[in-house]
Amino acid sequence: MKQPNKEQLDALVMYAAEYGARWKSALRHAWETGDYEGFEHSGWMQTIRNEFGPSWLVQFNLKKVLREGRQEMYFNHREKSNGRPAVPSFKL
Repeated sequence: MKQPNKEQLDALVMYAAEYGARWKSALRHAWETGDYEGFEHSGWMQTIRNEFGPSWLVQFNLKKVLREGRQEMYFNHREKSNGRPAVPSFKL
C-alpha cells in the first residue's frame, strides 16, 4: 500500500492528536463536507484525500506506521528517550 510522505504523515499525526480515537471518522466527515473545523493543516488533509482516497483511509493504520518506526523517517517532532524514537502519547 502506498504510504504518505513526511508532511502528509505529520498532518495525519496532528489530526489524530486533535480528534483522538475517532480521528478517522472525523477525517471522513471533513473529506465529505470540506469542513475541517479550522484545522491548521487542512490543505495537507485535502491533498491526502486527493492522492489516496477514502478507501485508503479505511486500510491505513497510523498506529502501525508509528510502531514500525517509520516515525523516525517521517515524524517532525522526534525526541529520543532510552535510544528509542518517541511515539505520540495520544491514543490512536
